[in-house]
Amino acid sequence: MTSKKDIAIIGGGAVGPLLLAYISNEAERQSATLNGVTFHLIDPKGFGNGGIAYGKCNSQHVLNSVIQEMAPFRENAFLDFLKSSRIPANQEEFYSRSLYKKFIKKDLVDRSIKVLECHGARFEEHKVAARIQQTKNGRFNVLNPCSGPISLALCGLSNEDIILTVGYGPNNRFTPFKNQSGFVHSIYDTRGELSLIERETKLQNPSNRIAVIGSGPGLYDVVNELPHPFREFFVFSGSGKGLGVRDLKLEKNEQSLPPQRLLSLGKDSKLTEVVSALKQEFTIAANGRSKRRIGLDIQKNIKQILMQLDKGVAEAFRQSSEYAPIKHIATPVPQKSKQKLDTFSPHFVKARLENDQIKKQLDGSYLINTGDNQYEVDVVINATGHGRHNSSIIQSLKKQGLAQVNPITNALETDETEYRLKSSGISVIGPATHVGTDGMESFACYTERCAKALVRQINSNLNFNRDRDFRAAI
Repeated sequence: MTSKKDIAIIGGGAVGPLLLAYISNEAERQSATLNGVTFHLIDPKGFGNGGIAYGKCNSQHVLNSVIQEMAPFRENAFLDFLKSSRIPANQEEFYSRSLYKKFIKKDLVDRSIKVLECHGARFEEHKVAARIQQTKNGRFNVLNPCSGPISLALCGLSNEDIILTVGYGPNNRFTPFKNQSGFVHSIYDTRGELSLIERETKLQNPSNRIAVIGSGPGLYDVVNELPHPFREFFVFSGSGKGLGVRDLKLEKNEQSLPPQRLLSLGKDSKLTEVVSALKQEFTIAANGRSKRRIGLDIQKNIKQILMQLDKGVAEAFRQSSEYAPIKHIATPVPQKSKQKLDTFSPHFVKARLENDQIKKQLDGSYLINTGDNQYEVDVVINATGHGRHNSSIIQSLKKQGLAQVNPITNALETDETEYRLKSSGISVIGPATHVGTDGMESFACYTERCAKALVRQINSNLNFNRDRDFRAAI
């Protein structure tokens, strides 16, 4: 008699496929026998769709990372993909994100499925939206919000049988302008595959005046996609400046070091001391290390840093003008993206805009009031980030009390694993539980940790059940 186990992996953009790759690695490493195990891959757009970061991008959007940084689960995996696709491979090249989407599907999903099938696992793909409902006996059902259970096999699961790898939720900023002409509410077409100029025809006219809100990575996606400069090009952001440029020569031999000055702070530390320690990290620790490396090391430890501070100080620091730039420092862009932005002769304006500062005029143009100045433009492009834990399935968990937001970190509360929810024990890997920079490299440690625990638990349970069945038979 073969024991059966069903595992739901919900979210097939990028993190779900990364988890699948790590599970296949662990199955190989542990020589696991997975007979009777069925993995249910759930995503309305199909598993391996790339998500917002890689699936909803234009062919001109480029990665901020080089080859060796984009395959943390297996050395040279992305390089091997390029070679097998007959694409010239350059270790210092920044390839397109649409190309990386193909790599996700071919290597992380299709290859991993073949490996796990060789170990006895089965797969069912469900191209539907999902939500989780807790039953009266403390178990969980995975449902289609519109039609009930996705599968009878996905009813009565334990919290160990469900892993959420969902990405960003919708962009909740500037929603009053969402469907208005001349206002691009999201730079990524979440409904189809249309480019910016196909969705907003005014961008075809170089004599128009353009305003971009946000100076993070989204700004560079915008300029990489747009075909020509404009009469005026304004960029509004809290920092009032763009991102730095990657220095691969400096980065080549640099070391990752913990930010000791920030980590040495405690409950009695004042906000001024936190800010001072942050500045010291970027000055004293800068010898032989890029600002990107220092920023990444701070982001890697930012959750611990915030949690060891007094609650009021931590919240004040997170909302301070010094906090947000850490992420931008940690995510510099390729030189060619900076050069493309320069061709637009951007005018940076230091202002964090809110809804009431933007007004649509009778002629269809927009008036932006920063308090100090007014700017009249023909098109506004919202390039700010998407919500970290406001996707529909995460919102449903919060309403049921199965997930709670930590006010200090503004991420979902987790246990010591840093990915299992404190309230329910369900695993959530992605922006909802993560504090710091987002990306394949950032989520690798959590997906690897989760995969090891999952395969170990599957092996343990199946071996126990087989021993029980054998004893019963004799």
